[in-house]
Amino acid sequence: MAQNMVTDIATKELGFREIGVFQYNDKNESKSSLIARFDGMLAGVELGDVIVF
Repeated sequence: MAQNMVTDIATKELGFREIGVFQYNDKNESKSSLIARFDGMLAGVELGDVIVF
């Protein structure tokens, strides 16, 4: 609940944008599929952006 509250404040009041990071448990996933998934997650990140983890 606290994590969702912090996210709401950051996105609605401070103008942050959330990166959707999802967990998959697929040990058979190919390296190219994994790279494509990371590329999709980071597509909106630009030079000079700061990522808060």
